[in-house]
Amino acid sequence: MNIAELNLLRSEDLLSLARNPVATVRKEAIRLLVERGSQYAGHDDVVKEAGQIIYADPRILKTCDPASAVFAQKLPGLLDVIGNEADKTKELQQKARDFDDKHAAHDREDVYLHDFALNLSTVLAGKLDETKSYLLRHDAELFTVTQERIKAAETRLALLERSLWRKFVDWLKRKFKRARST
Repeated sequence: MNIAELNLLRSEDLLSLARNPVATVRKEAIRLLVERGSQYAGHDDVVKEAGQIIYADPRILKTCDPASAVFAQKLPGLLDVIGNEADKTKELQQKARDFDDKHAAHDREDVYLHDFALNLSTVLAGKLDETKSYLLRHDAELFTVTQERIKAAETRLALLERSLWRKFVDWLKRKFKRARST
């Protein structure tokens, strides 16, 4: 059955097609009932699908037949479906705004944390450079002191290793120096 044949059917026949869950033209039958503004579009078996059709395309209510438009106002729940869906849409939009606000706050927090980490790494790199330069200076000073101590130790060792003859000569020199000074 095609759409032209469906248009020729009475509303009662369309309702029987719309109530049949296995009918291939079920959706079209419900759509025609809504377009006609038929009271059968408010039947318990098809009212949910009729509401979905109206919500999907609210302009369908303007295509109602003026002669039967009286019934369009009596369709139970169809106009309420549109109001309900509008409320749900507003609610979803509010949730989306809330989500966007939270997302923006998280983005700001991420930027703050990134800047903090960058500053921290810069400070730590500076401290590391200071520590390295201090350690290098300290190592250089330690090396210098160690070299001086090694030279002093070598000198003392050299004095201890002098021969007896050299010690005797040194003793004599000291003795004559004292004798001359007195």
